Parts: sequence; C-alpha cells; structure tokens
Amino acid sequence: MDFEYNKWLTDFVFNNQFLIGGIGTVIVGSLTYLARAVPLRIWNGFLRVISVDFTINNDSDTFPDVIRYAQLCRIKALQRTFMLVDDCNASRRVRSLIARDHGDVHRDPSTIGPGLGPFLGWFDGRLMLGRISLLQSQGDRFKMTISLRFFGRDHGRVTRFLHKAEEARAAENCDTIAIEARSGYEGWRTVSRKAKRSFDTVFLETSKKALIRERVQWFLDNEAWYRQRGLTWRYGLLLTGKPGTGKTSLVHAIASECDKNIRMLSFNTMRDNDISNFVSETGEVLVIEDIDTFNITHDRETNGDGDKGSPTIASLSTILNVLDGLYSPDGTLIIATTNHIDNIDPAIVRKGRFDLTVDIGALCPEAFTEMFKAYYGDDDLAREFVGRGHYHPITGAEAQDLFRHHAPEKALKLLSQMEKPKLVVA
Repeated sequence: MDFEYNKWLTDFVFNNQFLIGGIGTVIVGSLTYLARAVPLRIWNGFLRVISVDFTINNDSDTFPDVIRYAQLCRIKALQRTFMLVDDCNASRRVRSLIARDHGDVHRDPSTIGPGLGPFLGWFDGRLMLGRISLLQSQGDRFKMTISLRFFGRDHGRVTRFLHKAEEARAAENCDTIAIEARSGYEGWRTVSRKAKRSFDTVFLETSKKALIRERVQWFLDNEAWYRQRGLTWRYGLLLTGKPGTGKTSLVHAIASECDKNIRMLSFNTMRDNDISNFVSETGEVLVIEDIDTFNITHDRETNGDGDKGSPTIASLSTILNVLDGLYSPDGTLIIATTNHIDNIDPAIVRKGRFDLTVDIGALCPEAFTEMFKAYYGDDDLAREFVGRGHYHPITGAEAQDLFRHHAPEKALKLLSQMEKPKLVVA
C-alpha cells in the first residue's frame, strides 16, 4: 500500500508539468529577486557608508534657496527634465512645468532648474546625486521634496551647501526686495521683485523724511531697549495723505533701506485664523495699504466688531492684536497708509498702536525743486519759478505726470495755468 502511494506521489510530482512549471517559476523568480535585491541592498548600504544624505521639503522656508542652488550645481548637459524655479520660489503650492526637450524651454536659463526625478550635480569638488519628488498631501495641495546625496563622509558638506545656497540667494536679491501676498491657506508668495529704492528718490519735506529714517533706524538698532522694558519689539508707522502724495513710494524706500521684503496684508477677505497664522510668519515690513478701505476698520458703531460668524471677515480685536504686536514676531515693522484717517476706528489709530503718524501732503517748494532737478538735471528754472511765487502745491503724482511728458519750460507753464487745488501742504 505504501509502495503504491509513493509511486503515485512520485508520478504526480515529476510527471505533472503544471506543478513542475509552477515550482520552476517560483525558484527562478526568487533567484531573480535575490539577484537584484541583494546587490541593491549591498550597494545602498555601501552608499550610506561613503556618502551623506540631506532631504528637505517645501514646508521649509529654506527650500527655495536649496532648489535654486541645486539648479546652479546641476550638470546641465545631462539634464532632460526641467522646472521653473521661480514658481517654486514664489509659492508653496508647487506648480511644476516639465519639459523633456531642452529646446522646448522658452525662459531665461537662470530660472530653469532640475525637474521631477533624478539629476546629477557637482558641489565642493565632489559628485552630487539629487532627486526631486512631488506628492499630493491634502486635497489639491502638493508637497515637493528634494533629496541630495554628497559623496564623502564629511557632514559639514551639507552645512556648506546650505550656506552657499543662502549666499547665492542674497547675491541675487541684494539689489531687490520682494513684494509678497498671502496665497490661500499656504502662506506668503512672491508677487514680484522690485529694485531697491533710495530715499533720495522720495520727494518729501526734509524734516519729515529725516524723522522717519531716524525713528525706523532707531527701532532696528535697539532690540535690547524693548527687551529691558518688557515691550514687544515692533514699530508702527501710519502714513496719511491725499491720493498721489507718495505714500506707497515712501513704503518702498523704507523697506529698501531696512533690507526687508514687503508683505501686503488685506483684511476684507481674511479670517481671524488666517491673519494670526500669516502674520506670525513675518518679520519683514508688514504693509496695510489704504487701511481706511477695509470694512472692519471703520467706526464700530456702524460696523460692530466684525461678523464673528462669518468665515471670511476678520474681527476688530484680531486687527488690534496685529497692531499691538501680539501676533507678529519680533522685529516686525508695521506700516499702514490711509487717504481718510477720520474714517478709521479710533481704537486703531490711538497712541501705542502706531508709534509715529506722518501726514504726507502736497509737495512743498523744496521737494518740488528737488523733484524737478531729478527729472531735468537742473533746478534753476524751478527755483526761479518758486521764487516768483508762481508755484502752488501739487501732489507728487501730478508733478510726475508733468515732468514725464513735457519739457521743463512747458511743464512749468502748464503748472502755472492749473487751477489751484484745495490741497494744503502738510
């Protein structure tokens, strides 16, 4: 009986082509897997021994610097996948543009970086392997990650790479400042970059210009003074005046002199949580332009304290906390502009919330003469015009319109013929 059973089992096993084929497939597959996996594991282990890895994603503020510097380090001849680095730098919602053929990229090469996937680079005299990955995290939000592998056991190479990336960004942006705005729920994005503006190009009464520069510089240089007195290290500047008097130009010059970016804050379409989250990320120049145009900044007798049940309207208390510095990090300079200060809730403009209020009026004769010289290279005609009493106050915007489109004599003639505006020099 046992003999027959053994014979049957032997015939079943060795004469069953399906079973033999299946076992053979398993054996071949296992050997193939081992042939691939074992050397790969050994190779990866070897790479970990002889190299240093570094990974960063776009949640980090350093990410734009890293990816832009990786673009400079990449071996361009071997690259076939590209991405617009500017887009990556401008927003945390990463929108990549992929081009398989270098000839399809119609942008300045300085804005083109390695695209999704692996790339080769050269840094610090060593080969660098990189990979850029894009993963969907929540809804339509994407998270981008760049991984870099530096050959050699020197951990300091990562630190040097980060320092070089920061230096490259500083060198690129040394003559510009960024204008930033909020981007949905994803933080600040760069709207544009502007060349830095000198105070010499801002035409304002000398005493007012000197006062603003002195106060802002004192604020920046005296963090310890605020600390010792238990005060929040922030400074509020309110610029008032009719449209066209140069408030925005002055903001540009202040940010340029402080070497800080401008972050534009709007209240009408932001919730309390949005404001507190975005402001807490700053430390730049926080600008609230035309603060009188926001519904919530009007007199509370007509607008209340904001519709706290509304998902899109901020409350007055949140705005006051922004101005008081409770939500903003140390070193924040808050500048607000307004055309109609009387329309703003008194709680917003009281002493303590704005450290300095400056009325930017029409061009005084001195500022008018300086602006005339800046456009025409000589101020003799302007001085004579002012000396004869022909000048009447006009805004900087009106003067610019005259100077840009007319010769000096024609500009002064047109100005003398203009109806005197009901605008008082501040």
